[in-house]
Amino acid sequence: DGAVSGVSTNLGEVKCEYVVCAAGMWSRDVGMLAGVNIPLHAAEHMYLVTNPMGIPYEAKSLRDPDEQIYFRRDMEETGAVLMGGFETVAKPWGMGGTIPDDYNFSLLDPDWDHFKIFWENAIHRIPAMDEAGINRFYVSAESFTPDNRYLMGEAPEVRNFYLATGLNSTGIAAGAGVGKATAEWIIEGHPPMDLWEVDIRRFHESQNAATYLYDRTIESVGSLYGMHWP
Repeated sequence: DGAVSGVSTNLGEVKCEYVVCAAGMWSRDVGMLAGVNIPLHAAEHMYLVTNPMGIPYEAKSLRDPDEQIYFRRDMEETGAVLMGGFETVAKPWGMGGTIPDDYNFSLLDPDWDHFKIFWENAIHRIPAMDEAGINRFYVSAESFTPDNRYLMGEAPEVRNFYLATGLNSTGIAAGAGVGKATAEWIIEGHPPMDLWEVDIRRFHESQNAATYLYDRTIESVGSLYGMHWP
């Protein structure tokens, strides 16, 4: 009847009435297994960690929207700063929207030429970073949606198939709220507030095309710190 009845896994069948897809950058692949369009694409995300520079434990995160960079205390290197950015011309990763089977948040090849403009802007904002120097430079992958808004709500293709994905590199900050809203949405049959701007139904099925998502990701990453209105 067009509704969820269970999930097939390599360990057997799981009977259920509802499914929530919260598979991050793998969500598009998961959706295709069920005939559900989930338009997101991975992109390279680059960040670095300085040598220790006396940053206190209680230091707050800092964002510079003009330069599209962020700073926070590194969680591993005591007193160090972690700095990353969301570039205007991004590097989509996983052409075709398909994540390699052997990928598990491992690091990608570094590209300092692509990232160095962020470093130059960062040391202009916090000059002490230049004196401290760089300890580590990382390149990983994050998923982004075409309009940089979350993907939530019931999929139009399959009843009781809900989404809680496409958080555009803000999953740690937004995950709890997204989970709470999704649970209430399922229980009550409607969202707990006006969530149309993140409702999956805003997208047309054509926007799940791999080439569209690849091309769109090149520019959508850079709009993360932009004004999202009017």
